[in-house]
Amino acid sequence: MTGDFYVTQSGAEIVPENLKEFGERLIFRPLKVDSEQPLAQFLQKGYVESDTDVLVAELPDGSHLAVTLKQLSYHHVVQGEVNGDPYMLWFCVACNAGIFLSPVVKGKTYDFRCVGLYNGMALMEDDQTKSYWTHFDGECVKGEHQGDYLEPIGTAEILTVEQAVRLFPDVQIIYKRPSPLQWILWNVLLRRMLTEEGYLPFIFPQTMGQEDTRCDRMELGLGIWSGNKNRFYPTRTVEALGNMLTDTLDGKNLLIYIDPAVSVLKAVYTDAKPFEWHEDKLLLDNGQIIHDGRLQTADGTLVEQDRPQQLYVRWYGFSYSFPGCEIYGG
Repeated sequence: MTGDFYVTQSGAEIVPENLKEFGERLIFRPLKVDSEQPLAQFLQKGYVESDTDVLVAELPDGSHLAVTLKQLSYHHVVQGEVNGDPYMLWFCVACNAGIFLSPVVKGKTYDFRCVGLYNGMALMEDDQTKSYWTHFDGECVKGEHQGDYLEPIGTAEILTVEQAVRLFPDVQIIYKRPSPLQWILWNVLLRRMLTEEGYLPFIFPQTMGQEDTRCDRMELGLGIWSGNKNRFYPTRTVEALGNMLTDTLDGKNLLIYIDPAVSVLKAVYTDAKPFEWHEDKLLLDNGQIIHDGRLQTADGTLVEQDRPQQLYVRWYGFSYSFPGCEIYGG
């Protein structure tokens, strides 16, 4: 603690007065995973559209799990286990950040839920100790576990259902029919919050400290962090450069591009240079391509890729979490 506020590892200041609950613990019930269904069958039966956006995560056993962004907006927390290995997905419908974490702290598995807001983002709590955890990076900022961290398991990324099935034929989907309250929330509020423009209800600014105004609050972009480097790539900047650009991070060459299927920015380390788009494929000068958000050979064979930690997120969420971060082109 520094004075009356807590400073996270990334330098974010968490002021106690900005940790507020507005009934979220009653509205956004966590989704406990007790069964999954093959996404391909789910699609074939017409239960989901091929262009529906899903958050896809690779589980500890190498299998893949998909949850629609609409479903995530109802719950904010999806938690389960595979072969005895616990996992959870967190999603903030306001700042658009979805992360994949382990719910294990010092050898014990905890149960999490969204209970409030801080700096306009989802505030998480574990049921066992009632400690508060930041949504963005899983750091405990108040309570018994203050200073502890939830370990990231891997990168969760946004794909369409069609992309997910094509890349991972055995991918499973978690689905639960929405309650009447969830249906009302979706149509009245959550649907609007998930649009490109986004929307913050009036209670959100009440939890926000001094803002970084170098970009518009709700601007979407790719936030990347590695070591002491934290950089935000505004979507508008990448669009102006032909939906792709190259950069360096920690001495490694980095390719930033917009996945045309989902209109989401993504990044991969590669020494290859992009030179043109061919329909929905980005052609590289070494003969490889990027398609469906994956580095591939020309015949479609997936290539192992190295990616930095990244989130497709709104500016306010990244700038609050990484104060003073760099802006590409800024």
